[in-house]
Amino acid sequence: AGDRFDDLELNAWVAAARFTDDPVGFADEVAPLFGAGSGEELLSSPMTLVGNVDSLTQELNRRRDRWGYSYVVVPGDEARVFAPLVAALTGT
Repeated sequence: AGDRFDDLELNAWVAAARFTDDPVGFADEVAPLFGAGSGEELLSSPMTLVGNVDSLTQELNRRRDRWGYSYVVVPGDEARVFAPLVAALTGT
């Protein structure tokens, strides 16, 4: 993209998305489905978004700062569940 890079919108598709106060427990359960050796390994991937509103708000801000993501795409069945996170990020 060269000199137009700053005008691009970057996104990440999230394969494992879940609101939970036990992200490692959830990740341990689904890690084998993704070929991850452990829940911790799975949680280190930008393809996961697992935690509570506060932790995910911090994580998405960290990802934006690190990788320049404009937005993430969650599985369709999780979209409504993530409305509180969208509200927290947009201040609405």
